[in-house]
Amino acid sequence: MLKNIKHIVIVGPTASGKTALSLRVAQLYNAEIIAADSRTVYIGMNVGTAKPSPAEQKLVPHYCLDIALPDNHVTVAEFAQHAKNAQKSINSRGLVDVTVGGSGLYVDGFTRQYIFTPHNTNLAEEYKNMNIADLQQIIIKNNLLMPENTKNKRYLLNTISRGNAPLKQKGPLKDTLFIGIDPPKEVLKESITMRAQQMVQNNVEQEVKSLYKIYGAGCKALNGGIYKTFKPYIDGQISLQEAVDATIMSDINLSKRQRTWFKRHKDITWFIDGVQAYNWLASQ
Repeated sequence: MLKNIKHIVIVGPTASGKTALSLRVAQLYNAEIIAADSRTVYIGMNVGTAKPSPAEQKLVPHYCLDIALPDNHVTVAEFAQHAKNAQKSINSRGLVDVTVGGSGLYVDGFTRQYIFTPHNTNLAEEYKNMNIADLQQIIIKNNLLMPENTKNKRYLLNTISRGNAPLKQKGPLKDTLFIGIDPPKEVLKESITMRAQQMVQNNVEQEVKSLYKIYGAGCKALNGGIYKTFKPYIDGQISLQEAVDATIMSDINLSKRQRTWFKRHKDITWFIDGVQAYNWLASQ
């Protein structure tokens, strides 16, 4: 077992096996898990986010799940504070914390100690009518950190509204180990496909219907992932198979953005799957 490691971070594209690895690593290290995901933070968004099951949460304590209702947007800064509080609690009991997630900004905002500048709502208002390409150029010009989803206008406006100072980071805490899972593309595609099919079997349709009924189409938390791709199906505009196909394609595109985001970090040790990563950890 690695010595002097207090913090373990597991990253990688969606459906790569991060959750399963985090459970095994947590048991290996007698650790507790901090979930760093932009959607598992919301209550009721369970099947569609592949949130750890009640049995998995019982097996290993999890933090930063179900911290807000879907209509109460959780910012990266707010998430980071929740995660810091969880980490402090875990470490105070002499335990290792395992952070796991694929939401790049949420993972890095916490694990690399970003310093968040206050939002300037006037800037967001000023730029709200600009197109995506122009917003991207403003971010580049002002040396701001480009959001993970470069084509999401809301994310781009949020980045700009932080102000014209670069987003700063202190860097990771000492004694932190970064692990990445990066399966071959065809393997990942198969995993994404199987997970989408499993979500259908787990009645994700009813979850999507219920959430839209409660929170409405304007709810930001529902504007992505399977909640977005299944909305036309719920409205009777496309077939179930078309909704599943759209979900698979959406996740494949997401995985490409996640790879790009995490590959820029040189301190991540990469493995092709969770088994290889676990075996390496267990052999240290």
